[in-house]
Amino acid sequence: VLAALAMTANGAEGETLTQMETVLGKNKDALNQWYEYDIIKARSESLHLANAIYLKDDGELVVKESFLQALEKWYETGVYMTSFNESTLREINQFVEDNTNGMVKNILDKIPKEAVMYLVNALAFEARWEEPYNEYQIGEQVFTTEDGREQTVELMYSEEYNSYVEDDLCTGFVKNYEGGRYGFVALLPKEGMRIGELIDSLSGDSLSDLLSYRREGKVLTAMPKFQTEFDVEMSEVLQSMGMTDAFDDEKANFSGMGTYAGEDLFISRVLHKTFISVAEQGTRAGAATVVEMAPEAAMEPEEIK
Repeated sequence: VLAALAMTANGAEGETLTQMETVLGKNKDALNQWYEYDIIKARSESLHLANAIYLKDDGELVVKESFLQALEKWYETGVYMTSFNESTLREINQFVEDNTNGMVKNILDKIPKEAVMYLVNALAFEARWEEPYNEYQIGEQVFTTEDGREQTVELMYSEEYNSYVEDDLCTGFVKNYEGGRYGFVALLPKEGMRIGELIDSLSGDSLSDLLSYRREGKVLTAMPKFQTEFDVEMSEVLQSMGMTDAFDDEKANFSGMGTYAGEDLFISRVLHKTFISVAEQGTRAGAATVVEMAPEAAMEPEEIK
C-alpha cells in the first residue's frame, strides 16, 4: 500500500501532497529514497517486487514526463499504454498474478469507463524456515477461536531458542527463515485481552521495542498451519486517516501527474489484496495494491428534479 501510494504522491502537489505525506509518514523525497534504498535493495531469492503504471491510450491522457521519470528512477516502474478494455483488465490481473507467484489473482474486478490510469505494486515472499518442522512435530488438536468456535487444526510444535518476546499486552516468539534475514513473529494477547485490542495498541515503535528484547532460553511453541487471504477497497480508510483531497474530484491536485481531456485527475479507488500460507516448510505470502485514477469530469453531476 505504501509503495503504490508513494508512487502516486510523485504526481501530487499542494494540500493533496501535504495530506498524503502526513498519512504516509514521510515526505515525497523520503518516500522515494525509502523505496530505492530500503525496499529495492531488500530483494532476494525470498522477496520479489514489481511496479507498473498503465495509461489509457486514446490520445486524451497527457502524462508529465517528469512524473514517469521519477517512477522509473525510484521505483523501476514499467510503463504500459493500453486500450483500457477487457484485454487490459486481463493484462493487469496477469501482471499481479505473475509477480505474486500466483498467490494474488483477479485484484481488478472491472475497469470503469472513467478510469484512465492504474499504478500497481506487487510483491511475493517465499522462504523456508531456518529449521523446518518435521513430521513428528505436526499433530491435530482442537483450536478455539476468539468467538468460542472450536475447530480441528494441524499444530506445528517446536522448541525455539533466544526468541521469546513479552510486554504488558502480549507474549510471543520469533522464528527465523533460512539465512536469518527475515523472521516470522507470532503474538498471543494476554489473558482477557481481545485480538482487536492488541492490534489497536500496536505502533511501529512499540512493535520495534517488543522485538528488540528477546529473552534467552528455550521456548515451547505450538502454532497452527494456516492459509488466508484478504481484500479491501481502501478509499474510506485513507480518507478517515486524513487523506481526503486526493479522493475529492474538486479538491484533488495531481498537477504533477498530468491531465485527461484537459481535466485534472483524482484517485477513484485503492484496491488491496493479500495472501499468506504458513506451513511446516516455511511461508508463502503475496500482496498487491492498485491505485485507480480518473478525471474530474468523470463524476456524474447531481441530478436536480
